[in-house]
Amino acid sequence: MGKKRSSEDVDESNTHAKKGKVSETAEFNGTVFKAMLKEPTKAMKGLETFITTAKKLPCSDLYDVVEGYIKISMECSEIFKLLEGDKQKESEMMVIFQSLEMILLRTASDLSHFSMVGSTIVKKAVSSIMKLIQTSLHSENHRFVRQCLSFLSAMVSQGADTAREVFSHFHFTKGLSALAKRKDKMGRPDVRMAYIQFALSILVSGDNATIGQLLEMKDFLPDILSSGLKEDRLSIVNLILSTLQTKVVQSKAISKTQKVRFFTPSLLAQIASLYRWNGIVDASTDDSKMAENAEEAGKMVVRELVHNFLLDLCCSRKHGISFYDPSFGTAGRAGNIVLLQFVVGLKQATEDDLVSDLVVNILRVSPDVLPRFFKETQYSFTPRLKSAWTDNITLLKKIYESQPEVSKAFQTREVVPLPRLLSMVLVTSLPPVCNKAFFTQGINFTNAVVQHTTLSLMSFLLKRAQRNIEFCLDRSVWLGSDLYTPANMEDFIQQYSEALGKVLPDMTSIVSKWQSLTKKEKGANEGDAKEAATKVEQPGPPGPESPEVILLKALILQVMCLYQKVVPHLVSQSRFDFSKLLKGIVSEKGMREEVPPVLQHHILQLALDLPASKFSWFRVQDHVETEAGSGEKSVFFLLLKMFVSSNNSHLKISTRKLVVKVLKDSGVFEYTWSELELWLNHLLKLEPDQQDTVIHFLERVLVCLVCNPVVLVCLVCNPYTYTDKVASLVQDAAFLQANLSGQDGDTASIPISHIDDVLDMVDVIMEGSEGETEELGPALSDDLILQTFPFSAVVPAVLEARNKLPATYRTEKGVVYDYMATVLCDVLHCQRDPLPLSLALLQYDKELDSSEDPPHPSIIHLHHYYTTWLPQQAREHLTTYSQGASALLEDSFRRRLEERLAAMAMAEYPVAAKQILLYIKTTVDNFSMLSIDTGLLALNVLMGVLQGLVLRLQSPQEQTEATEVEPVVAAETEPVGRSRD
Repeated sequence: MGKKRSSEDVDESNTHAKKGKVSETAEFNGTVFKAMLKEPTKAMKGLETFITTAKKLPCSDLYDVVEGYIKISMECSEIFKLLEGDKQKESEMMVIFQSLEMILLRTASDLSHFSMVGSTIVKKAVSSIMKLIQTSLHSENHRFVRQCLSFLSAMVSQGADTAREVFSHFHFTKGLSALAKRKDKMGRPDVRMAYIQFALSILVSGDNATIGQLLEMKDFLPDILSSGLKEDRLSIVNLILSTLQTKVVQSKAISKTQKVRFFTPSLLAQIASLYRWNGIVDASTDDSKMAENAEEAGKMVVRELVHNFLLDLCCSRKHGISFYDPSFGTAGRAGNIVLLQFVVGLKQATEDDLVSDLVVNILRVSPDVLPRFFKETQYSFTPRLKSAWTDNITLLKKIYESQPEVSKAFQTREVVPLPRLLSMVLVTSLPPVCNKAFFTQGINFTNAVVQHTTLSLMSFLLKRAQRNIEFCLDRSVWLGSDLYTPANMEDFIQQYSEALGKVLPDMTSIVSKWQSLTKKEKGANEGDAKEAATKVEQPGPPGPESPEVILLKALILQVMCLYQKVVPHLVSQSRFDFSKLLKGIVSEKGMREEVPPVLQHHILQLALDLPASKFSWFRVQDHVETEAGSGEKSVFFLLLKMFVSSNNSHLKISTRKLVVKVLKDSGVFEYTWSELELWLNHLLKLEPDQQDTVIHFLERVLVCLVCNPVVLVCLVCNPYTYTDKVASLVQDAAFLQANLSGQDGDTASIPISHIDDVLDMVDVIMEGSEGETEELGPALSDDLILQTFPFSAVVPAVLEARNKLPATYRTEKGVVYDYMATVLCDVLHCQRDPLPLSLALLQYDKELDSSEDPPHPSIIHLHHYYTTWLPQQAREHLTTYSQGASALLEDSFRRRLEERLAAMAMAEYPVAAKQILLYIKTTVDNFSMLSIDTGLLALNVLMGVLQGLVLRLQSPQEQTEATEVEPVVAAETEPVGRSRD
């Protein structure tokens, strides 16, 4: 029947040919196909028709000949019978294999209910024609070899059992590796593609045991990945990577050891070659922006594919091949040797951002590899003027930036000896290539780029070390630790600092670089490096510095600050006088305009960070730019000039902090440093033309106050003299109060004994003020401090200096008197007990009263004011003026309050509050001397003022007439309610 129909189709005219072919296809069913296979002359025609039809299936308009055939021939014996015989033509075998492939593809997909048919075909093929298939793989006919491989892939795709069946009977010989190299130069489907599909089909369909056996074979998958992967089609690359990722990397059934054995360093290198993929784009990308350039879009897709694959493989603790080494490579174990060899072989890390990211992430996850990586890598880190070197340093910084700021070595679950712990912390905080020779050579290199790169790296590493030190100093962490105590961590910090100090240049080298930059900018020759540490020519550039010099100097200052925080012993070993750096940013006229603010900021920060002993604040320098006839000035004088002349708010704040730090570190102001804020605040309120006069006077007083005789050049004083005077005044006040209250001497001597004990402690502090002050005995209570140090030693020093001023000052430089009176008035307002300070003022005023020249008006006004707090018996005949509490009840008082409040800054509120509290205390103390009505009204007014002040602080933007706050007496020094008129 089939033959007759075939003849009829041949005899039909051309006009009816198409209709005849459709009819033939429609009537081609399983029975017809089986009958054709039994006739040798029609078998090949039947197979070709079967293949043509099967390619269109499944289709609702066509009869499913595949299903029809396997229903009546479940073993497909008719097709297998065609392979019997001694010699078979390759063309016939190719059609036979393709027919079987068509059946297997359907039984593995939509005809899965006929899976037994597929299994039967596979078993029969394995038992009868497997040798024929393997022999056929060595054919020179590319199409035939591809068909054999496709048939094998279809056999494997039937399921885990058939995959295991094929895999166990297939002989994977070394000769098969040639199939991975048989590629089509034109990019058409080739043998290699079919060979890859066969290999991947085993991974997809095979069970865990089969996949494990496949991974153990060193001549199958590795040959595919090592031969032309970089030139494969985009679709093939995607198929390979996605299959390996899902079936191998992310498979829980594949152990980490199996993965490590399979993914060797050389195999990883072949996969990494896909970063430079140059194959054919045979798949569309989702990136519409790259549609115009498909080749570039394809490269980007492949690069992202391989990058994500390698990140998952090399960096994932859960799926990847990375082992955790709790010793960070310090225990001597082999560790992640595969990853080590892989990252060492990545030569493009400095040129390719994705490769760089891969290296950085591998070393982040496996820090034990870090030391060996830098020992074995081909990258050179010896400072030199080449872009390759700067690229290498950039990679190094990226690697260590990815490491945790605080070393994970501190998270150990067992006690590690401190030397071992130190080695573990150094792994992630100090690159092995960074030693003293590296840093010294880098900062002394003749090129600014190399110098900047080296200093930048130093700053980066020191900041990381500082984070570790700060963590170790956090007592809250170690108080609750079962492994280490705060004392252990203090020992560790010392060892850590010493270890870092061995690889860092000494401070002499850093200072020498500062000097060389200054001399280079000025066109002078560099001096000897060692001499620079003890005697550096003062920088004073005549004009603006170049940007590169500014950047280098800023980095040097940053490094100096970090030295103090990380390796303070290197700073303490230096003999350089760092106050000379301040001379470079300020002169007697004020801030140098040619010095950039960034350098001013860093120099001030350095002065704040370094110990006071590293600066000669009160010694007159040898190299100072001064005005003609003005005389030499100390660094502290220049510091005060900088404070008042700076227009930058940040610089002014830093300068204020520095002034307070300098004086506080002297030991004289250990407990009264807050009073210094008053002297500085009122200094800023002066007019610019008045500030210079006051600074000269104030600097002389403070230099005389804090300097030792051996240090002072012009003024030779005993710094303890004024401290003793304060103590004497406190004792006098105690005796006076005791006498007025009728106490005996023994009772009054109790607080005095406390004063003597505290003063002994102050002497010790002052004697050791050049170094670190150790804690002596129990801390002083706030009450004891206020009783012992009601005001600072600067008060008697200023008053004594005031009394010694020449008479010309009263007329020519009266601002000095006004300034002193204003500050002393604020100091008085801050007293809890104003009697000691009032006695001090009275004592020094008596000296003026005995002189022939009349006192300055501000002295008289202040004198009238402070006598309010003197007992009547202690007052002199000139101090009887006082209006008392009745002044608070006058209408003018409220009016002046409102006016003063409108002009008062927020910073003045604390002193104002203390002044109100002082008035309240004074009113209460004198309540018995007032009438009941007057006393109650006065207290009511004062409490209302205090309440209004608090309300205004809570809502500073609200302006209400009901707010009443007693002003700080800044421009007036008479008692409350008294007009200056």
